[in-house]
Formats: sequence, structure tokens, C-alpha cells
Amino acid sequence: MVESTNSWRDELLVDSNFKLDISYNYELLISLLNEVTGDIDNINPYKLCLMLQQITKPFKTLSSAMSKMGEKIGERVTEIRTVFNKYDDSSSTLQQCLENELQIGVNGLTGENNKKSGYGKDSKYYQYISVACACNRLIFFLNFVKTIFHYFNTTSNGTDKCMKLAFEDTLGKVFGWLKKKAFGVALSFVSSKRDEFYLAFLGDKTISDDSTAKINELGEKIALFQEYLQKYISSNGLTIELEF
Repeated sequence: MVESTNSWRDELLVDSNFKLDISYNYELLISLLNEVTGDIDNINPYKLCLMLQQITKPFKTLSSAMSKMGEKIGERVTEIRTVFNKYDDSSSTLQQCLENELQIGVNGLTGENNKKSGYGKDSKYYQYISVACACNRLIFFLNFVKTIFHYFNTTSNGTDKCMKLAFEDTLGKVFGWLKKKAFGVALSFVSSKRDEFYLAFLGDKTISDDSTAKINELGEKIALFQEYLQKYISSNGLTIELEF
């Protein structure tokens, strides 16, 4: 069950809850992942946005390329918050918001195709970027994150190789040549040391059975959410063809 709409909605709209300088906390991230995936058919938009914000922060310490990716995920958080702030005052879950967009017919709006879709300057939706659009983009970026964890947890590869392989399997297939080249150069500066990955996500370089179990759990929870979101978007006719 989602908590009282007013309580989480008020928190979602407070800008200070999403400041860029909010620090990363492993305990907070795993708690948010458990909350979101624990009631995955009724995703709380506030908890979702906090979770996404926390996921990106450790990667920023590993690579400038991942810092850029973090900014992109941050943009999706802003888009989701904007919809709940300015357009949707009734939905209590992410799924309800997506269903409302589909019913109204604004689920395909990207902020760039609005006028062509019939929403001119006089329309309420002239600058609307749908939550469905944000989710479509999140699926791609979270697939990259999920795949990094997959390689890290199932091979003995260094952090740099795990990230490079994950990029080749995911974003590398949809990025244009220039973005692919720039991302590849940035990834070349990632350390090969596996303990740097532990440090980024757990705050401690120590590699032990306990710390390895925590890294595995993070990967499993991120995969669970990404795969659910991808299936939900696809099965409900919400897929959007996007350019990256």
C-alpha cells in the first residue's frame, strides 16, 4: 500500500530533497530499493525519485562518463516531479500516472514532438514531457547500470572492464558515433581495481563475504526494478522510439 498521498506528494515537491549535493548513503539506497521493489505494482513516486537519485551518486566517483549519465537520470527525476507538481494531482502511484497519460493521450509527448502531436502554444501540454517518456529513457540507462552489476557480480573482471562490457551491451548499441566515442574515452579512465567499486557503493574498500553479499543484493534489486519497468512499459503500449 502507498502511504497517504498528501504526505509523499508534499515531500516530492520540496526541491531541497533533491539537491545535487545530497550525499550518498548505502543504507538509504538499499532501503529505498526494498520499498520500491517490495510493493512494485504500486510504486511510490517520491520513493522512486529518491531511489534514482541515490543510484547515480556512487558512479560519479568512478567515472566522469557516469557523472554525465547521473545528470541524465537526474533530468528524468525532474520530469517526473514536474508532472506531479503541475499536471497530475490525483495519481497516487507511478502506474496510475502512466495509465492517466495513456487515457488522455499525452503518453507519447517528449517535449520535442508536442507541437507536431497537436499541442500548440495555447495547449496545457505544449511543454509537457510525459512520465512515460521519462520511464522509457530510464529503462535504457538502468539497463546499463544493471549490466555493470551483472558483470561485476558474475566475473572477476576489473571495474573498468565491467563498465566497458556493459556499455557495449547496452548504451553503445543506441548512442550515435560521437556520444559513443566520448563515453568510451571517459570510461578509459575508470580504475581496474575492484575495491574501488566497493568503496563507491559501500563506503569501504574491504572485500569480504558480507560486503560482496551487499553488492550482489544491490545488483539484484536494481535488476528487478529495471526489468519490471521495461515489461510494464512494453506490455501497456507505452514504448516510445527515442533518439540518444
